[in-house]
Amino acid sequence: MTNKNKYNDLTDLVDKLNSHQVLKDQLNEEEKEFAYFWENAYSPDMDTTGIKTKLEDKIRKEQKKKRFFLLLRASSIAASFLILFATGLYFYTIKKNNNTSQYDDLLTIAAGIEQEAEEVQDVTIITSDSQLNIANDALIRYTDEGTIEVGSELVEEIAATTEYDQLIVPRGKRARLNLSDGTQLWVNSLSKVVYPRTFDDKIRSVYVQGEVYMEVAHDAERPFHVISDDFSLRVLGTQFNISNYGGNEETSIVLVEGSVEITDQHKNNHRMIPNDLLAIREGSIADVRQVNPEKYISWVKGILILDEDHLDSILHRLSIYYGVTIECGSHIAKEKVYGKLDLKDSITDVLECIQATVPFKIEKHQENIYLTR
Repeated sequence: MTNKNKYNDLTDLVDKLNSHQVLKDQLNEEEKEFAYFWENAYSPDMDTTGIKTKLEDKIRKEQKKKRFFLLLRASSIAASFLILFATGLYFYTIKKNNNTSQYDDLLTIAAGIEQEAEEVQDVTIITSDSQLNIANDALIRYTDEGTIEVGSELVEEIAATTEYDQLIVPRGKRARLNLSDGTQLWVNSLSKVVYPRTFDDKIRSVYVQGEVYMEVAHDAERPFHVISDDFSLRVLGTQFNISNYGGNEETSIVLVEGSVEITDQHKNNHRMIPNDLLAIREGSIADVRQVNPEKYISWVKGILILDEDHLDSILHRLSIYYGVTIECGSHIAKEKVYGKLDLKDSITDVLECIQATVPFKIEKHQENIYLTR
């Protein structure tokens, strides 16, 4: 069933509730659950058609709603009617269609995310009922039962197989995430991932924003999907890097091995081969070229490989990685830099290494660094 049909079914039910054309004992369990939400929000002069239209637009376009895990808990009643309505919609549509895939569920949940990586200080896991602060560079592992381990420590043992969690990595921090199917993710600074505690029998899907290197566990019976704001990716088992920080930056996907198929916002498809870099700009596939993938995944090993990279682009990456603001004057912004940077060194040591190639002065103002001649 399409989302539009779901919205129409829901609006029909709302109209019946408003006009008292249906009795509660005529509703199924899912409809009764929604009727409870509606009774607490109903006003006689509500325009249900207008609400439906606004909600469709909001779920499709808005990526930021506080505490996305409210979508996962029927017991949480929001003060705002719009949040209340969205919560009822989620449970009504997901439960009404028993064949709804994790992929469709994830799109709905990802549309409700508001927690930003800029807003947290530590690597953070948000579950349906808790928030866990995790040490930098820690290995987070989900078992087949959906429990969470950090290193060798069990941090949450409730097996909640239908729930989705959110991993948020702030500026200057990183994390490793092993999903329940064995897929491994290296999550860079200013990134977040939304994923189920355990995958169902048909499909595996996650939502990614920021930069993530992935080694997908092979499972021919369950294709793996990655979705983000401007693309979706389908794979059976492979290694690739996604850089998707948003704003005015382009999305880049670099395939290390295997094969993936990319679909952009305009339903254009492209099947990538190893060493391909695919760029997406403004929601469309813009460029595909062969590259050395090691340059794009070296950050996982704490190294940044430079090959004719512009200084301002390098400083932007270092700002994200180290969690400090680093800028330079326009007169040196397009200077090209070559070599390798050891990201295990301090930011001062790294800048002094670049300084040997591109002469500049380093000025510090509180937490900000500015480079000039």
